[in-house]
Amino acid sequence: MKIIGIGDLVLDIYMNESEIKGITGGMSFANVIYNITRLLEDYNSSYNNNEDKKIDFETIIYGVCGNDIPGDIIIKELELGNINTSYITRKDNKKTREFYMYLDENDNFLTSKKKNYITKKESWYGSSLLKGDIPEELLSKDNIYVFREC
Repeated sequence: MKIIGIGDLVLDIYMNESEIKGITGGMSFANVIYNITRLLEDYNSSYNNNEDKKIDFETIIYGVCGNDIPGDIIIKELELGNINTSYITRKDNKKTREFYMYLDENDNFLTSKKKNYITKKESWYGSSLLKGDIPEELLSKDNIYVFREC
């Protein structure tokens, strides 16, 4: 079974008014794929001596991001999570979307924005960069698809 996440990739940046506290890949569809991979790997490892109980699966991201450092971070994180990234398109002329989670002085969540407090810049675009048809080899009634609204 293939479990495929489809959409534009986003880098989540956790910060307070003066510094970045953490960075991770984001966007709901990618988070779902990442967590499904971890859960199924944990499930399969609990049946090391019983191959019949294991679930044969592959998780894939069919998406797009900028050919930039945020894109590098996201792809590396996905690859470390054993997710197939070969269907991710890198765009030379676009920045990867960034989403900012603002924290208070105790690192409690305050709000989230598309704009950076410090630079006052936004790296977000309105419409999806994901264009074209899904590759035929990813199309099957046996697959599970997780979409991001594009």
